[in-house]
Amino acid sequence: MPLSSELPTRPGLPAGLHERQQPSANLSDLNRDVLLKHFDAAIVLTDEQGISMHFYGPVNKYLALPSGAVTLNLFDLIEKKHASRLRFAVAKAFRENGTVTLEGLDLTPHAATCHVNVTVSCVLEPTSDTRLAAVIIQEAKDRVAASSRGAAQTKSADMDAYISCLEADNKSLTIELQSALESFHASFEELSAANQELATMNEELRSTNEELESSKEELQSVNDQLLSLNNQLNENMEELSYANDDLANFLNSSDVGTIFLDSHFCIRRFTSATTKLLSLLPGDVGRPIEQIANGFVDLSFSAVGAAVLKDLRAIEKEVRRSDGSWYMIRCLPYRTLNNRIDGVVFTFTDVTRLKRSEESMHQARRFAESIVDTL
Repeated sequence: MPLSSELPTRPGLPAGLHERQQPSANLSDLNRDVLLKHFDAAIVLTDEQGISMHFYGPVNKYLALPSGAVTLNLFDLIEKKHASRLRFAVAKAFRENGTVTLEGLDLTPHAATCHVNVTVSCVLEPTSDTRLAAVIIQEAKDRVAASSRGAAQTKSADMDAYISCLEADNKSLTIELQSALESFHASFEELSAANQELATMNEELRSTNEELESSKEELQSVNDQLLSLNNQLNENMEELSYANDDLANFLNSSDVGTIFLDSHFCIRRFTSATTKLLSLLPGDVGRPIEQIANGFVDLSFSAVGAAVLKDLRAIEKEVRRSDGSWYMIRCLPYRTLNNRIDGVVFTFTDVTRLKRSEESMHQARRFAESIVDTL
C-alpha cells in the first residue's frame, strides 16, 4: 500500500514537527492537501524529468515563460542561475524519497526581486502509484513570520498540536498496515493458487515425459528394424550389382548382338556386338529405333516388334544387309519377373558363312544337274 511522503510543517506547529498526509483518492485531493498545508506558497507538481503536471498558487509571481517555444519544464521556467540547483534538489528528493530545501534564492522574473525558500518533497499519487515532486516556492519573510507565530504559541497548544499529529500518523499507519495485510493475504492466496497450478502442470509434464520415454523406446525399436532392413537392402543391392555385372559380361562376351526396346520401341539397352552392327552410341539410349540407320534391307523394327507384341510369339527371319552380309534376326517379347510384357528383344546372329555355303551347295547341285542332263 503506497505511503504518502512527509511535507513541510504547517504554520502553527512546533518547529521540527511534521504532519503526515493521508492517502488521497486522486491527484486533485493530493493537490488540495498540499495547498491546505501551504496556502501562502506557490506549488508545482512535476515528474522526475521536471515536466510540470499541475500549478497552484501564485506561480507566475516566481516563474516566467521563456521566449520561443512553449515549455512546461520547470527547469526552463525558473531562472537559469537556479536551474541546476533545482534539478539537483528534485533528483535528490526522488532518489532519497524525502524532502530537500533550498534557502535564500533570489528570483527576479518580473524585474522585482523576491527572496524565497524552495522545498522539494517526493509524494505518491495513490491511484496510479506514480511518484511526483511537490516543488513549494515560498517567500523567506513569510517563512520567518510563520516560525515567529509558531514560537509565540503556548505550550499547551503546541502539545495538543503535537499529540494530534501523532494520533493522525498512528491512524494513518494503522490503516496502511491493515491495507498491507489485506494485500499480503490476497497475494498469498494468489501464490497458493499459482502453486497448485504449477503442481498440476508438473504432473502433466511428468506424464508427458513418461509418454516421451515410451515413444523414444518405440522409435528406438523402429530404428533397429530400419537398420536391419537397410542391411538387407544393402545385401540385395550387392547381389543385384553382381548379377548385373554377370549379365553385362555375358552379353558383351557373346558374338550375338542383342538390343532391348521398350513398349514404344525406344532403345533401352544394347550389347557391344550391337554397337558395331547398328553404329550405336551410349547417348542413343531412349531414342526410337526407327531413327537409327540400321543398314538392313527391307527391315522395320517397329513392324516386327508390333507383330510380336500382338501375338506374343517369337519371330525369326533372315535379313540381308546392304554390304551383302546376312543375319538371322529373332524378336522375342520382353518379360519381367512378374511375367509382365514390357517391350521386345532383338537378337542378331551372323549367318553370312552359312548363307554362302548354302549358295555354293546350290550352285554345285545345279552344275551337277546340268551335267547329268547333257548325258
